[in-house]
Amino acid sequence: MKTLCILIISVTFFLIAGCSGSNATPPSTTTLQAIETPFPSTNTPVLTKTVTSTPTSIPPLALAQFSAQRVGMGSHGNMVCITYQGNLDDLNEVTLRAKYKQEGVIVERNVKPEAIDGQTCFELVDAMYKIAPIELELVATLPSDYEVELSEDSKSRTYDLGEYQWVPFLIWPFGDSNTDNLVSLPRTGHAEAYDFAPESSQQYPNGVGHPALLPSEGKIITLENGPPGYEHHHNTFSFLLDVGFYYQSGHFMWTVNEGTTYPAGKIMGNLTNETGWAHTHTTLRIPPNWNRTYYEGELKKTASFVDMINPHIQLGGSALECGFFICETLPERIRKAIRSGFFEPHYDWGGGEVLYLPD
Repeated sequence: MKTLCILIISVTFFLIAGCSGSNATPPSTTTLQAIETPFPSTNTPVLTKTVTSTPTSIPPLALAQFSAQRVGMGSHGNMVCITYQGNLDDLNEVTLRAKYKQEGVIVERNVKPEAIDGQTCFELVDAMYKIAPIELELVATLPSDYEVELSEDSKSRTYDLGEYQWVPFLIWPFGDSNTDNLVSLPRTGHAEAYDFAPESSQQYPNGVGHPALLPSEGKIITLENGPPGYEHHHNTFSFLLDVGFYYQSGHFMWTVNEGTTYPAGKIMGNLTNETGWAHTHTTLRIPPNWNRTYYEGELKKTASFVDMINPHIQLGGSALECGFFICETLPERIRKAIRSGFFEPHYDWGGGEVLYLPD
């Protein structure tokens, strides 16, 4: 007889075999092993497309325009002052320098800016110029490691400053004191110099002991006594840095040091009575060129006299109201004498007599 086997799988994973016939085998059980299949990990990397971007270059810094003009700035003489017409933050890292030309020839270069009376200005060493048109080249740079560059147009710009003209730069050497009515003008026999004196006062009878001031910022070149027989005639030679003239003054005891630079208005010394009249012997000179080291030692031989009240006589240009003196610093008695023509040059006069200012 054919045997029929039936397989039954229970939910409890037991296999029960049932067979028909008398030879049936007793039931047995077998345990099935469950095999774990791992689910996909949530940390499985997801493939994405990588896009490489091209770096964007920073555009160059384009400066706005400047305006520039030549102006007289008191004891500084001529200066060129500029105004920036854009956002001042543009200039935070910018270095500015001035270069000046006359008739196509460079006169000064690499001139640094200064803050003067709230303005940004560049010096002009006055004695280096002539009465002719002057041109400013304003040069701008950024640090070499700065994140941007200047545009080509911003690196160098040129400005026409018009014709150069002289401006006053000397202050009255006796401060607020009035002038004595005695003066002596430059002429033959008087060493091409003016003699000025302060008015006698209770503090300084006959002017003796009165302070004598440096009339413009300058470096003291030489302190010396006079020649034999005039050893007590103390002289001071100064190079006026901002304007490029030499200034000689004498007849006072020094309180300054050779080789030192002092501002305008510095007390150089106190008047003495060494000549019988307390005064300063003052002369202004212009060097023939700009090898300063050489000409400091050769001042008397090389520098030419310039009339400080009538400088146009030697230097050309328009006559100035008070010459190279800043009018506001002069006593009214001196200004009145200038207006009356008292100081018209008389260089052919002889002798060294003292003259009286008009009332």
